[in-house]
Amino acid sequence: MALQHQVFVYGTLKRGQPNQGYMTDDANGRGRFLCDGRTKEQYPLVIAGSSNSPFCIDKQGHGKHIKGELWGIDDERLQNLDLIEDVPRLYQRHLRVICLEDGREVEAHMYQLTNYKESLLELPFLDNYDSEGAHNLPFSPPEKRTPEYLRRYYELLRQQIS
Repeated sequence: MALQHQVFVYGTLKRGQPNQGYMTDDANGRGRFLCDGRTKEQYPLVIAGSSNSPFCIDKQGHGKHIKGELWGIDDERLQNLDLIEDVPRLYQRHLRVICLEDGREVEAHMYQLTNYKESLLELPFLDNYDSEGAHNLPFSPPEKRTPEYLRRYYELLRQQIS
């Protein structure tokens, strides 16, 4: 099966980050790392919530050019990412222009918050997320990933940020 989609990941799904397994485990569909890149437009990237999650806010022109990774993925992995990112209740998936290291620009799917508390815009903006970064806010993932647990976890998270 072909890798029909390109997705840009900027947080815990990047290589070396706590949730990289969702991008590399073939049980979630097929995918392949393509290259590093950054958003053409600026967006706020903040760390918030009880799990210290990275959130990219859909407020173009604010924040910074966000560094991340471009992946080629199949339909199954895209559907699984939508589930993991709680689309459409928590995140929305948008096509965004990504600038590659070789100067080319491509469109890729990117997960962003569209419904959020304005107070998130008062947090420090990042240009590159690392769970173990100087911000001293390591990601604290939910321990149990059953559907019921995730439903309650995302409900609480939505209350904290939107």
